[in-house]
This record gives sequence, structure tokens and C-alpha cells, in this order.
Amino acid sequence: MDQQTNPESALIICTRNRAEDLKKTLLRLAKSRSLPGTIIVVDSSDTHSNIQETLCEFAKNPGLNIFLLRTNYGLPHQRNVGIMHLVSMQVFPVIRIVNFIDDDMDVGEDFFADSFNFLSANPDVVALGCANSSVTGSKKSKLIRFLLGEPSKEGRIGPSGLVSNVTPGTGFIPTDWIAGGSMVLKAEVLRDFRFDGKRRMFGEDVEASLRLSTLGEIGVHRGLEVSHRSAQSGKLPDHKS
Repeated sequence: MDQQTNPESALIICTRNRAEDLKKTLLRLAKSRSLPGTIIVVDSSDTHSNIQETLCEFAKNPGLNIFLLRTNYGLPHQRNVGIMHLVSMQVFPVIRIVNFIDDDMDVGEDFFADSFNFLSANPDVVALGCANSSVTGSKKSKLIRFLLGEPSKEGRIGPSGLVSNVTPGTGFIPTDWIAGGSMVLKAEVLRDFRFDGKRRMFGEDVEASLRLSTLGEIGVHRGLEVSHRSAQSGKLPDHKS
């Protein structure tokens, strides 16, 4: 398969102590029909094992610019490190779309092209999430559905901070919340927007979503193929500021 790269798109992947999971994510990315032209991996691992080797194996496409950055802080801070690296490269406004995925996510062959095309064609939408397959079928989402009500409230944040389920299907639906594990933002919002490193667990995604919703429309595109693997090693970064 001929793989294209998009110089107007960037990807930030955060990882910690999960070199094998990162390798699986990169192998899946290698099957994409189109990849962001700039890929930044932000690593907060205790030991720097074979991540560099994995990236070298992945970077066979001459159209890719790949960067490995190190930090000792947690997931929201890692995302901000990636954003600041893009700012330092002075690549805006050439880069118009910035993707964020975790190191245990699998995306479909057309994920980057479809999300880029959708955001480009919808000027009012500033942030896009996905109906994650591991979320829609979980017991937790069923409990949330019970607490928050029927699909008319899908993607809505309740008083407790819990988020209602998103029903399977295709197309875009506006929501109050999108998960950070697979989040696509327009670069224009990143002039002033940064993730809050003081939030813990799912709180940082909810808080980020609420602030993004003041900048434009946010929502979930149920046609984007993405799944969340069970991580095989390590853990997500601690949410230190």
C-alpha cells in the first residue's frame, strides 16, 4: 500500500514504561493510508529502553518528521510538551490539525485522512473525538447510561462528572466531552489552549473538553475507526503538574 504523508497534520503520542505497547501502536500506524507529516513521541518512562530503536524501524517513510522528547511529568504535561515543540518549530499555520493518541490505541487505515477532511470541511468544529469500541461495550458505560438517561443525553456530563455513553453508528454528534486517548484538535485553538496537569484520572479530559467547547463546537465522529487495547506493560503517566 502506498502511504501518503500530510504536511498539514501532526500527531502527538504520549508514553510511559510501555515500549511494547508503543511498538504495537506504531505498527498499526504504519498501515495507515495517510499519516501526519510530523510525529512527536513524548516519553516519561523510568528507563529509556528500546523506544528509539522502535522509532527508527517505523521511520522508513521519507515524508515523516519524527521527534522523541523526554519529560518527567504526567500525561497532560506530556501533551503540552508536544504542543510547545510544534510552537518552537514555527510550523503554524502550515500545520492545521493536531492529533493526540495514547500509546495503547489502534486507529484505522483512514483515521487521519477522515478526521482531517471532516475538520477541514466543518469550520465550526474545533475538536473531534471517537466512539471508542472498548468504552461503548463496557459495564462502566452501561452504568453511566443508567445514571444519566437515554441516548438523548449521550456524551453529556452529569453533576457527578460521569459521562454518558455514545451509541454506535456513523456520523458526527455534538457532545460535552471527548476522550483524550484519541482526540483531534484544530491547530488554531492551540495558540492559547493547554491541558491542565493538575487534573487526575478522567478529570483532565472532562476539564479540557469544557474549555474547548467555549472555543467552538466539539463532538464525536462515530465513523472514525479506533480501539483501545488493554495495555500489556507499565501504566499511564502519573498526573503530576
